[in-house]
Amino acid sequence: MNKLDMHFHSTCSDGKNTHEEILDQAKKKGLEFIALTDHDHISGNFQQKAQEKWIISTQSVEISARNYQHEKSLHLTCYAKEFSQDVFDILDWVRERRKNNLQVQIESLQKSGFEISIEDFQHAADEMKRPIEAMNKFDIARILYENPKNKKIWVCLNNWVDIWLVQFYLQYFKRNGEKFSTFWILVPEYEPSLEICKHIKEKNNAILSMAHPNFTFKNDMQTFVHTIENYIQTAWLNAVEINSRATAERIEVIQQVAEKYWLFITFWSDNHGIWIKDEKHEDFGNLNPNVTEEFIEQEFEKYRGML
Repeated sequence: MNKLDMHFHSTCSDGKNTHEEILDQAKKKGLEFIALTDHDHISGNFQQKAQEKWIISTQSVEISARNYQHEKSLHLTCYAKEFSQDVFDILDWVRERRKNNLQVQIESLQKSGFEISIEDFQHAADEMKRPIEAMNKFDIARILYENPKNKKIWVCLNNWVDIWLVQFYLQYFKRNGEKFSTFWILVPEYEPSLEICKHIKEKNNAILSMAHPNFTFKNDMQTFVHTIENYIQTAWLNAVEINSRATAERIEVIQQVAEKYWLFITFWSDNHGIWIKDEKHEDFGNLNPNVTEEFIEQEFEKYRGML
């Protein structure tokens, strides 16, 4: 079972491909096991569609969780044979809260003089074939940035110096950005707590994995080493992911942690669009060159029966 991908996205969240496009590509690549991990959304029929193409799959989701004790957001991929109804209810609530928060932020930007509306946002979501609740702060930044009527506002805020979209986003939209408080409103958090994730994991006999620790803890993997025990105790985390973009050095750290705490290992691409890859995301189904096929087979065997 070395031809697999347990972390990728579709148009049901922030991916660029439909279920059918993903499954066609999985068939072409000869993938044997795939698990669709859309953000806070479980596609119940994806598993059935995969099986119709003779590809093994399971119900899965990427949960936008939050460690409220340390004020840190993180993504947890979760896999189960079949999720209980309360998991769907929790995720429905999360997506609705995200949608409401986006509305509040757009209204705040309007008061600051920016030309943007919820209709603009809906139009952008429709063009990308995504539900509006799957849109995020970067999408707001992009819509603002691409409207020439808004340029004079953010250029003025930046001391009349033009900046690129990514710089604009990092300065004004990221919570730790130097100008975040200029016009951004801190709204109540909506991400499920680690305790809620523990409930999901326990009730559904699920695999709950920390996604891409090589990026979540990109500035200091030692923080990952020192805090993983807290996540295990609080959320009952029982797995950790080796991401397709993880370096050999970071994979070694992840393997050491997994061995120490008897954690499963999940895999990998975090793909958001077929044939698309960048510094954080690989193409769908691509292997990490720092991991052997024998290792993948060995790790997958450990939890094959659970899925």
